[in-house]
Formats: sequence, structure tokens, C-alpha cells
Amino acid sequence: MEKVRKMLEKFHFFHFLVARDLWWIFPSVFVTGTFLFTSLYFISRSPFNRFKKLFYIPARKSITNAVQLGGLPLSFAIITGIVQIFNHKYFNSFFSDFDHYSIKYWLISSCVIVIYGYLDDRFELRPMVKLLLQIFSVCLFAVLESRVLFPKWGALAFVVISFWGLGVLNGSNLLDGLDTLAIKLGSVTFLSYLIISYNFSIPSATIGSLVGISSLASFYFFNKEPAKIHLGEIGGSFIGFTALLISCFVYSFLTRVRVDHLNALTMALMPLSLPMVELGVSFLRRIYTRKSPFKGDRFHLHHILRNYYHLSPSNASSVYALGYGAIMAIGLSITHHFGPVFGIFSVVFLMVSTYITVGAKHWQSEDSLNLKPTALFDYLLKKDIGVISSMEVDDFQIQIIGSEESIFQDPEDDTGKDNKSDISKKAA
Repeated sequence: MEKVRKMLEKFHFFHFLVARDLWWIFPSVFVTGTFLFTSLYFISRSPFNRFKKLFYIPARKSITNAVQLGGLPLSFAIITGIVQIFNHKYFNSFFSDFDHYSIKYWLISSCVIVIYGYLDDRFELRPMVKLLLQIFSVCLFAVLESRVLFPKWGALAFVVISFWGLGVLNGSNLLDGLDTLAIKLGSVTFLSYLIISYNFSIPSATIGSLVGISSLASFYFFNKEPAKIHLGEIGGSFIGFTALLISCFVYSFLTRVRVDHLNALTMALMPLSLPMVELGVSFLRRIYTRKSPFKGDRFHLHHILRNYYHLSPSNASSVYALGYGAIMAIGLSITHHFGPVFGIFSVVFLMVSTYITVGAKHWQSEDSLNLKPTALFDYLLKKDIGVISSMEVDDFQIQIIGSEESIFQDPEDDTGKDNKSDISKKAA
């Protein structure tokens, strides 16, 4: 009877959502996004140069003449939904005072993300400049939000939010490499928050997740294969930043209902594990292949599914999203039975294992680090080096035996090919 009562309470919440006239916000977000994406598409084909100069940015690597600036309509659709909720007359029925401040701080920082994303899509900012702007936007949100989430440990909160926020922004951008990939992965993330919200009856996170799903749904028609519009720099970052706001809703609510801070934090961050794992694996993979960790490559999981398993962009995106959804389902199930800490560790472990299982054989090359136990053991062994006193040596001789190509000549220099004489030196 207790389980039935809880289920009825949850369904009562959704009925309350409809009764308070909040349901219309979600189709409103969808219609706004569809209108803005359609406008961007027609601007790219219109003869009016004034609008083209501002909003027409051809995707650099597109083979379908797609438009680059899709993140702008997506971000405006999400912001429109958040602002409508913020100004709704029943806002206080679903959101707490902490959520009120979280939304205000998020809106300020999200504007910074939109501005630097637009500048990067249009002018291609230097990596260092882009990184500094990312740090500024995330730290701005962290320094404001830390006062809300952790009033007693502001410095610790600032570090956690900054680290996770910066990782989510960059990791989400890496997960936007194929048609519909960002849509499908973002939908799994928002659905995960929706499940958590349903299980704990968190109205704020429920509404935020539905806003995110509605905006992604409006983008599907324009991004499905062959894509007409790509998200660009703004889109991936904004999806991750929206998920970060929902995680703040989850954490704030759980701590108010007396869930301890560690379990509340792990529950709030669990759906954000994928971008963090993507960023971490990409960083370590480039070190493993002896490349700069900040230099891009084509060995992300979606690239491997596309190039080595010969899947179409849409199929590769679906396989990736289904795998991500299965891992999140396992993680949430483990959380339900054993707790959030075990859940998030299982999610990270399964994600990393999948990356290694699918991609490791494609990462290996002649330049890759040798991580076999025997090689690491040989590296750690102390080398036997004999030291001979100069008083014990009367003379020594260095003899270099010439080969078909002398080491003193350039490899392409023909003059060194016949040099087979021995070079000897004596010293007393």
C-alpha cells in the first residue's frame, strides 16, 4: 500500500503540473525552437546580405552545405522556457528560493556562453582565448551558486562546481560530432534526470528536463541525416550547461529532504558522467598516443563507430545513445538497491570499459606508449652501469663501422652511400 500511495502522489504531481497551466511551456519551447531553426535555415538561402553577415556561417567540415550556428536557436529556445517558468505566477509552487537564485545565476552565465560561442563560430577564436572565456563563464556561475548550494563550505563548492562545469562544457562539445548525436545523447541525459525527478518527486528538475527535451525535439528535423544545421560551439556547451542547472535543482531538493550531502551530490552528478568520461578518456588517449592532449583527433567513440564499423551517422548516433541509456539504466538500478555512490562508480566503470573495449585496438600505433606489465617492469628496474676510474685506463679506442648510408650524411645524400671506411681514434 505504501508503494501505491507513493505512485499516486507522483501522478498527482503531474496532474498538478497540468492544473497550474505549466504544461503549455513545453510546446511553447518546441514551437519557439522550430521557428528559430526555420528562420536560420531560410536566412542562409535568402538574398539579404545584412542578415547573412550576422547569422550565416557555413559549417567548416560539412559535406551537405549545413549551417553552423544551430546552437543559437537552441539556446534561445531553452532560455525562453526558463524565463517563462521564472515569471510564472505559480513559480513558488514548484521551485524553492534556492532554485530562484540558481536560475538567475544560470541566466547570467549562459549569456556569456552564447556570446563567446557566437564569436568562436563566426571568427574562430584562439584556443587560449576560448578557454579563458569558458573558465570565466563557469567560475562566474560557481562563485554565485556556491553561496546557494554550500553556504558553509563556499570554497569547496566553488572548486567542485568549477571543475565539473568546465568538464561538462568541454565534454559536451566533444559529443557533437555526428548528425543527431548531441540530440540523442542530450535526450538520454535529460531523461535520466526525469527518472530521478519522478523517483524523488522533484518538480523543479522535472520541469527543467522537459524544457531540455522539448528544445532538442525542435532541432531533430534540421539535424537529421543529411543535416541542414549543426550546433556549432554554442550548442554542445549549452546542452551541458542546462544539465548542470538541473543537477543543482536535484542537489538542492535532496538536501532539503535530509539526504546527506555525499549521496545528494553523487545523485545530482550521475547523469553528467558521460561528458566527464569523454573528456578524461580523450585526454589520456592522446597522451597514450604521444600527442598533445589539447590537440583533436578522430578516435572518439562516435568516430570509431562511423569510420571503422561503417555505420551511418544516424545509426552510429543511435548505437551510442542506446549504449549510454543502458549504462544509465544499470547505474540507476544499482543506485536504487545499493545507494548513489555505488551507482555513480558503476556508471563510470561501465563507460570507461566500453571506451577501452571498442576503441583501444584502434588507438594503438608505433608511437603509442607500451603499457604492458613487462615493459613497465623493465622501465622500473635499476640498470647495471659500471663506472671505471680513469686511472685504470691507459688508452681507449672508438671505432665506428660504416654502413651503406653514413650516419654523418643526410639520408638522402648519395655521397655517403660508398663510405665504408672505418674511422678510428686513439687517445693516450
